[in-house]
Order: sequence, then C-alpha cells, then structure tokens
Amino acid sequence: MAATIRAAPPPLIGAHLPAAFSMLIKTQRLRRTLILEMPIHCSPSVMDTKEKSIMSGWSSGQTTGAGMPPPQPQMMPPPPSAAPEPISPPRKGNALAGVALALGAAGLALALVGMVMFPGPAGPKGDQGTLGIQGDQGLQGNQGLPGNTGLTGLACWDLNGNRVGDLATEDINGDLVVDVLDCAGAQGSQGQDGLACWDLNGNGVGDVATEDKNGDLVVDVLDCAGAQGPQGLQGPPGPGTLMVSTISGTLTTITVSCQAFMQLTITVPADGQIVISAWQYDLLSHTNGQTDAYWFKITIDVARCDLIDNQLGVYYIESGASSAVYGSTQSSQWIETVTAGTYTYYLAGYMAAGQDAADWYARGTMVAVFYPS
Repeated sequence: MAATIRAAPPPLIGAHLPAAFSMLIKTQRLRRTLILEMPIHCSPSVMDTKEKSIMSGWSSGQTTGAGMPPPQPQMMPPPPSAAPEPISPPRKGNALAGVALALGAAGLALALVGMVMFPGPAGPKGDQGTLGIQGDQGLQGNQGLPGNTGLTGLACWDLNGNRVGDLATEDINGDLVVDVLDCAGAQGSQGQDGLACWDLNGNGVGDVATEDKNGDLVVDVLDCAGAQGPQGLQGPPGPGTLMVSTISGTLTTITVSCQAFMQLTITVPADGQIVISAWQYDLLSHTNGQTDAYWFKITIDVARCDLIDNQLGVYYIESGASSAVYGSTQSSQWIETVTAGTYTYYLAGYMAAGQDAADWYARGTMVAVFYPS
C-alpha cells in the first residue's frame, strides 16, 4: 500500500495575531520609557539622534528574539552638581515618531495576516514513500447469520413456472392429474426389428442351405446353438451317497484256485459305509454220481476265497442229479465301514468239488454305494 504524504495545513490567523500585538505593545512601552527616562539636560538634537538610531534599528530588522526590539541604550547620568531642570512637555517630533512606529507595527501585523489568508502556491509533490511492513493477520470474524430458506424448486411438470398444476397445458398424458407422469417426453419412433440368431447373412430370411445347422430342414432357434464344447473336468463328490458300478461279460473257466472274475473301485470323500453287491451267471457241467460245489465271494484280496469273513456263497449240485450243464444266477453282498479314501473290491470264486473244463463264469455285475456317516 503506497504511503500518502499530506502537506502541513497553513497556520491559523489567530496563531500570528498574539505575536503581532505583543510587538506593538512592547514598541509603545519602549517609546514611553525613552521619553520619560531621557535626561533633562540632553539637548533635543541628542534625543532625536538616539530616537532615530532606535527607529533605524527597528526599521532595518535588527531585533533580538522573536520580534523583540534590541536592548535599550544606557542613559548618561546627570552631572552631580547640576541642578534638575524642569521637565518640558514632549516635543511634537517625538509624537510623530511614535505614531509612525505604531503604524509600522500594524502594517507588519497586517502583512502576517495576509501571509496566512493568502498563502503562496503549493510546492512540488514529494517522492513516493517506501512500502510499509505487512500488518499481522486479523482475527477471524464472527459467523454470519444463516440466510433465509430458498424457494422450493420447480416440479418437472410445471412448464410455466407458476407452481400450480394447470390441466389445460401441463396434463401431458391426459389423465386429468398433473404429476410426474406428465414429465415423460414424447413417444419415440418405432425402432427396427433386430436380426434373428439364426440369420447369419442378415437378410431376414431363413436359408436352409446355410442356416439349418441341425439338419431338420427348419431354420429356427434350434439352429442357433454353437458347436459342442469339450468335456468338462470331473467335479468333486457331493455330500450325499455315491454309487459306482461295473459289468463283465467275459466267459471264464472256473478253476480249483481262487480267481477274480471282475473288479470295482470307489473313492469316498469322508467317513461312512460302502455296500457292495454282485450278481453272476454261471454254467456248471455235472456228471451223475459226482458232486459239484462252486464257492464265490466279494473280497478285497483276490487270493482269499475262504470263509474267514463269513461272506462266502455256494452253488451246489447233488451227485444224484442227471448229467447236464446247469446254469444258475448267484448273488452276494458285502458291507464295509470306511474312512475317506479309495477302495477296490473283487468278485472271486473257485470250484471246491467236481471241477471240469466245462465249468464257466458267464457274466456278472457289481455295484458299490457309499453312505456317509
């Protein structure tokens, strides 16, 4: 912020008047002193000379102090033997000198008043002052009063802005109610129909030669299916039961040693029980007078066909039976408590009696079902 330089105001008239009048009074007192204290024996010529000398000093400006007359001259003492002379009245010349002195003082006072009332021309403008130091940040002002609540905005249906529902001009949908349902724009034009998924060439016509993908001589949505994707990965087993089965139709000779005719593997996710069931069709060649005995079972060890687990099944033909080939369907079952893991089971058997080359295992089925605990 630029500094502002102000000129000092001119002194008031009253400030100079006391000094002028004081000088006038002092002048009159000095004049009276000179007249009264002047020695009687001085001649008029001597008195006039001293008065002229004093007047000359005042007129030439030889004063001391602020407008004061110079020091008074030392008066000569009268001779000791001289007798006092009678005081004569003031002379006419001295009176005129006092009047002149008074007029000069009055003129000086008028000159001073003129200087105050009629000042001289303004001096030149001073140089720009230096920039002052930045003042401190003022204190935060008080929070102003909250303003008045503004008007509620216009509704979307208020076309003329008068905040009133005008049925004649603002009931756009014609339901005799002016509300937000009248804010909807005009109905757009009907769009073009999209292409059907089977319309490969975009001509809007079903082309059997190129668009009948399933070969049923009809072009429709059934032709929109894409190519068969690859087989997905096997998902994890669910929390319910699991079942695995297998079928075997290989004709196998039944020997006198324990052997497996078919097998099945199952993987279980948790603790529970596995129930294994098996069905088989066998052909035994029987000779009258000879006993035939076929032993079979479900086992986890293909070399074990004994009665150790009480799961052994028997197909028996009496010796008195006629000689012939006898066919029969046999079944067996095994229940095992298991933990999570993979298990393999076998349907095995052997001829305990009456074995010959015409004893056959013909076909069979095995099923394993897991029941979680």
